[in-house]
Order: sequence, then structure tokens, then C-alpha cells
Amino acid sequence: VATEVITNIAEETNLLALNASIEAARAGEAGRGFAVVAEQIKSLSEQSNESAAQIQKTIEQLVEEVAESTKTMESVSEIIGQQNEGIAVTEKSFATVKTCIHQSLDQINAIMEVMRVLDEKRQHIIDLVSNLSAISQENAATSEESTNLASALGEEMSSIMKEMDKSLQIAEELEKNIAQFTF
Repeated sequence: VATEVITNIAEETNLLALNASIEAARAGEAGRGFAVVAEQIKSLSEQSNESAAQIQKTIEQLVEEVAESTKTMESVSEIIGQQNEGIAVTEKSFATVKTCIHQSLDQINAIMEVMRVLDEKRQHIIDLVSNLSAISQENAATSEESTNLASALGEEMSSIMKEMDKSLQIAEELEKNIAQFTF
């Protein structure tokens, strides 16, 4: 719009210069100084036209550069969006892995507790067998006491079997959780 205004002014100035030249030619020798001024006005008009053309060209280049910059910014925005999606997926994967690790640690701790209980039971059985052996060597007549110890031993064995069943269940759950890590 600004270049159109400058161009219009330059065209009107050019018309004024033409009119001034015509009037200077009519005035003859007396209009000679006026003809020089008219020529200068015409020259100024041509410079204004050239400047308007250069300004228009610069504006067109700026418009093209802004369009290219806009396209580049849209591409960058799209890439950033894709990266944000990738980060969200990665965060979700890490959260899943973290949860599975915590579950596995809990199950490992449960297995360790079962193993501790089993070790206590094993030591108790060793003590019972030791007591049973000492009693049977001391007195063969106390078979009723041996029967009681054997019964206690049977109960302890039953308790151990229950603890082993628990341990197997925990191990199976742990194996399932570990299988989740396989991609």
C-alpha cells in the first residue's frame, strides 16, 4: 500500500514535470530556468519510482522469508510434539518397569522370609532328632516319649511342607513378573 502511494505521487510528479516542460517550451527563452527545474522534478519522479520498485521487491522478499520461517516453525513444532509423545511413552515404560521391580523385590523379600522360617524349622528338627537320639540311647524303655517326638517331628515336617508350598507360590509369581521384562 505504501509503495502504491509513492508510485502515485511519483506519477503525478512526473505529470507535473511534463506540464512544466511544456510551459517552459511555450515561454521560450524566458522559461529556460523553469525547464531546468522541470527536468529536476522529472529526475526526482524517476528516482521515486525506482525507490518504490525496490521497496516493493524488498517487501515481497520479506513476505517470502516470513512464509518460509512460518513453515520451518510449524515443522519444528511438529517435531517437538513427536518428541513429547516419545518422552511420554518412555516415561510410561519406565513407570511400568519400576512397578515390576518393586513387585519383584517384595516377592524376593517374601521368599527370604520363608527361607528364614524354613531354616528355623530345620534347626528345630535337628534339635528334635538330637534329643530323640539321646533319649533312645539313655533309655530304651521310654518309647512313648519317642513316639511323641516322632509326632512333633511329623508336625514340623507338615509345617515345612506348608512353608515350601508358600515358597513355590511366591517363586511362581516372581517368575511371572520376570517374564514381563522380556520384550
